[in-house]
Amino acid sequence: MTSGNYQKHADSRAPSRIIIALDSLYARKLGTTTAVWLRQAEYTQRKAGNGCWWFKKILADRDDNNQMISPRWEIDQSFEYETGLTRSHQGKARKAAKKLGVLQERRSRNGGRLEYRIDLDLLAKIVSKWADEERNFQRSEASEITFGNGESGALESEISLSSTESIQIKKSRTAPSGSSAKHKNSSKKRQPRAKIAGVHCWNDLDQKLASSIVEKYGEKAVYDAVSQLENEGAKPLPSVVEKILSRSSAKNMVEETRQRLDSYDISESDRKRRTAARDAVDRLSPSELGEFIKKFIEENTCDHATSFDAVTDNFRRLDEKLHFKRWLEVQFMDRC
Repeated sequence: MTSGNYQKHADSRAPSRIIIALDSLYARKLGTTTAVWLRQAEYTQRKAGNGCWWFKKILADRDDNNQMISPRWEIDQSFEYETGLTRSHQGKARKAAKKLGVLQERRSRNGGRLEYRIDLDLLAKIVSKWADEERNFQRSEASEITFGNGESGALESEISLSSTESIQIKKSRTAPSGSSAKHKNSSKKRQPRAKIAGVHCWNDLDQKLASSIVEKYGEKAVYDAVSQLENEGAKPLPSVVEKILSRSSAKNMVEETRQRLDSYDISESDRKRRTAARDAVDRLSPSELGEFIKKFIEENTCDHATSFDAVTDNFRRLDEKLHFKRWLEVQFMDRC
């Protein structure tokens, strides 16, 4: 589904109904909305070819009665027509897919349309990891149920009814030797292959993910997250540990953004100057705006890398984007 193959005429005999196979594993891990979008995107990627970029409209074409129109050309195909997902639903699904690391997006140079690429190899590894986690969890649950039944039988045999019809429980709580053996065996089965900074790793992909988490957040932060999960009685799997650390990172970013915005707080008397400054910013040409961006990066990113993306002409990090907006307003407020 490359740009060269996209001008094909759609088959006029093609049915207006499109059947999407919803993978229940995707739905359990990502939620139904993201699962539907990602499954259709994965299907489209396989048609386009592994590693190829492809384009699909977000919203469907509509007639005068606001009814969706069946696409006549392949380039008119849209996620809305194929899945029924709205723009906002698709936005949430794409955000989740990018966070997972399986979706790449870019703006084409011809018309600036949004193009997609799904990393099929990485997606296959992640799905395999999900399946392994569920199988390990099911085996663990089955082992715990087996042990629990054995212990229950032992305790029942130790309960006797006295002449006064009151229940007395004997002091001995020792389970039969057979149950102990089963418990030991089940405990061995539930042991992870390795632990990296306390993170439980069941396979090679887990070890790779755990190593990347340690490299990204630091060993101390990972140990703290693992300790928090163990105190809550949860298993410190790589995906769960990363979720806790990313939430903490997001909170820090929000606080940093708030502090930066506070530094640009202005009084009521300066609001007219701010309005005039915004109008001046809106009138900037692309080349003039580019010069201001260079100046901003030179002045404000000496101790860290910028998130500015030259392809999309935008900042990937929200806090830096807001910081630039306030900084640019101040530049023109000084002139007004």
